[in-house]
Amino acid sequence: MKTYTEIIITPEELKEKYLICKSIVIPKNHQVLVMGIVVYEDHVPASGVTVIISRIDSNQTPIITTKIGFVITDAEGKFITYLEKIDKVDYLLEFYPPS
Repeated sequence: MKTYTEIIITPEELKEKYLICKSIVIPKNHQVLVMGIVVYEDHVPASGVTVIISRIDSNQTPIITTKIGFVITDAEGKFITYLEKIDKVDYLLEFYPPS
């Protein structure tokens, strides 16, 4: 991958519990490496969080949502996954704290 892009979500954006919309430009490639860090409100890394990844395919009628896998955050709250860039396909990431 020749480029690197990141999105920063500030505490002010999270404070009011709004839906946060950010734009990111991804070079034309069919695969995208997605990295993230999960932290608690006090900025402590959230280790052991399960991130369930689903694909939402708008190319189908009705729209089809398929669970495609999961990752678990490491001791520093970091996770990484590889997603395929497909026209009219979105991805849903659901975060579940360790039990």
